[in-house]
Amino acid sequence: MSDQPGIDPVEISAGRLHLRPWRITDAPAVFAAFTDPVLQRWTPRPVDTIEQAEAWVAYRAGVWGRGGAVAFAVVSSSEGKLLGSVGLSDVAARAVDTVSRWAFDALELHRIELCHSVSNPASCRVAKKAGYRLEGLLRGSFRYADGWHDEHLHSRVADDAVVTEGAG
Repeated sequence: MSDQPGIDPVEISAGRLHLRPWRITDAPAVFAAFTDPVLQRWTPRPVDTIEQAEAWVAYRAGVWGRGGAVAFAVVSSSEGKLLGSVGLSDVAARAVDTVSRWAFDALELHRIELCHSVSNPASCRVAKKAGYRLEGLLRGSFRYADGWHDEHLHSRVADDAVVTEGAG
């Protein structure tokens, strides 16, 4: 997507989920989320202070103007409570499916790739539920907080069958 022009921020409603651009007011919830040891394990850069949380949010809020990248805060439709993050990258299967469908339609993409550490089976399940097929192993491809990891490479192309209600 690096050759794509900047994209105007959009919001996507998907039943109980709402995907929207990041806001600086999300920083306290992000800071609280980063106290989870599981999240810390799969994050290459820790968020140990509210200032780091603000920088984390600001970075994601700013990607919309850079090279066609997108980053969404995933919130509950009813309360607006922060549930996760997706940016043609991670979290819940329904959110990954939603942003993927949007990217295929709005950006006219043909293929999207998703990578995760082989030591993270939850991300593998999310990828599969969101319609991403496992293609292979990328040896030593990403440095996480605890060192270099092999990653699984999944992909989805525009004409793959749509995900059924089991996603999420």
